[in-house]
Order: sequence, then C-alpha cells, then structure tokens
Amino acid sequence: MSVWKLACVTTVAVCLTACGATNGTALKNTPVQTSQQIGSNSSNGSVVNGKDVQWISYQNGHLQYGQDAQGNRIPDFSYAGFKGGGVLLPKAPVKQTVSPSGSNDDTTVIQQAIDAVGKLSIDANGLRGAVLLEPGTYHIAGTMQMNQSGVVLRGSGSGQGGTLLIAEGKTRTVLTLG
Repeated sequence: MSVWKLACVTTVAVCLTACGATNGTALKNTPVQTSQQIGSNSSNGSVVNGKDVQWISYQNGHLQYGQDAQGNRIPDFSYAGFKGGGVLLPKAPVKQTVSPSGSNDDTTVIQQAIDAVGKLSIDANGLRGAVLLEPGTYHIAGTMQMNQSGVVLRGSGSGQGGTLLIAEGKTRTVLTLG
C-alpha cells in the first residue's frame, strides 16, 4: 500500500512541475494532494515507525517534501534544467559551418570544427559558439570528442532538408563529451 501511495504522490508532484508550477506562483490557489488525501488512514499522510509522514505539502509559496525514517522522499525536479529551469537556453552563435563532404567519413571535418570552436573564449552565457552542420547526410566512421564546455553541435533540422548523421561500421561511441 505504501508503494502505491508514494507513486501517486510522485505523480502529483511531477504533474505540478510539468504544468509550470516551478516557482509556486501557479499553485497559490491550488490544493496539493497528500498521501492522506489519496488513501492513507493517517492524520498527516503515512505512518512510518509510529510517526506521521506528510510526503508533500505547499507552504510559504513552495512545495515541501517530507521523508520517512530511512530518508526516502519524493525527488524535487522542479529546478532541473538550464539555470534551475524556467529559463530559455541561450542561442549559441554559429562560429563554424560544416557541409557534407560526400565521402564515406565526415568525422575529421566535424572534429576540426569542434576543436576550432573549443579554442574560442567563453562568452557571458558560458558559450564558445556553435558548429552548424548544414543540411545533408554526414557519415561518421570514427569517434568525435567534445572536450571543451560551451561548444554546441547543431544540425539543420530533421526530415527532408535536414541534417542526418549515419554512424558507419560496428557499434561504437560516436561522440564523447568531456
């Protein structure tokens, strides 16, 4: 029964964050469902080792998460994402552009562009710049490395007129970060 209740409360928390309630403003007049409201016989939520546990509540404009005696709690993913979530990703300016070579391996030309952007200075947003892969098909027969932060590898869309990467040969790592 406890597993079911925890799963339901987790679903409520995920729904709240997925609906944009990351800063609490969308929840001001919204009741938060606790384990008590979804089937517990306890006065505050669940009973663990003779103590009440309120798994989730809304206090002072924020979601508050309880925990049981073992430290189990509902994870709070409301601040996940770039700069804590709720902030648009900055658009990295294109610093290198690569076109498909038409050969069996475009690994080297893409790697050279990644390395060139990796040598640039970081801007105020923490970005060095983007490598833009123009529309077309790129064959990758080796492993590319992105060893510098702030480098973006950007395609030109999907489907017809987009960028397609084809990993050639045996199963292996196509791109290594860090």
